[in-house]
Amino acid sequence: MGLGTALLLNKPGRAVTFYRSAIFIPAVVPVVSMVIAWVWILNPDYGLLNGVLHLLHLPTYGWLDDPATAKLSLLMIILWGSVGQIMIVFLAALKEIPQDYYDAAAVDGASAWSQFRHVTLPLLSPVILYNVVIALVFYTQMFEQAFVASPLDLGAPVNSTLFYSLYLYQNAFTYLSMGKAAAMACLLLVFGLGVIGYSLLKPKHLPRLTAADIYRLITDEGVAVGGAFDSDTATGMMPVAHRVAGVLASRRS
Repeated sequence: MGLGTALLLNKPGRAVTFYRSAIFIPAVVPVVSMVIAWVWILNPDYGLLNGVLHLLHLPTYGWLDDPATAKLSLLMIILWGSVGQIMIVFLAALKEIPQDYYDAAAVDGASAWSQFRHVTLPLLSPVILYNVVIALVFYTQMFEQAFVASPLDLGAPVNSTLFYSLYLYQNAFTYLSMGKAAAMACLLLVFGLGVIGYSLLKPKHLPRLTAADIYRLITDEGVAVGGAFDSDTATGMMPVAHRVAGVLASRRS
């Protein structure tokens, strides 16, 4: 959702600035205040959302009071508060992509989908990895939303919102099972460090170019920038191409 919103709002204009601000504002609202407001909105008896559904003659739901929809309701609250932050990160990355790439793709006849698939996505891959890592670490430690939504009955209704961190808190301060809680905290730490370590140590995929490919690229580039190579110069390029291919193969292994 953050990437889609950033793509839609990656254009100039006052209206676009307003929408960016409106979407980002929930990211700076305190979590406790946000959840309290959403608990009132999602109240099955007098909540705003069920009131709107009733006016539209649509079925109403129990939301946070129904085990079938409680987890979905919390997910909705979390998305409402986090989409803006993810959108800002993707917007900053999109602004760094040179427009020349899109112009060249358009000249070659690439459609909007082809430009997104072959230009935007590859250049956004580091930012996508960053957001995935941050989201994994954040969601495994999700605590405040579920705690504020049901502080007197953790995990209610029927443990449908008993997330890992909430279960850790319950073992430590409700059941006073400190040993189990400490072990769970260590597992959470190991998982977080593993995710971050994988993202930092992930091998970079270099292109699989053969010596013939590199030789063709070198000679074609020579034609493009200064005319064709003579036969002696072109023949002399082949050992260089073999050495470059060998370096790439050794780095891939």
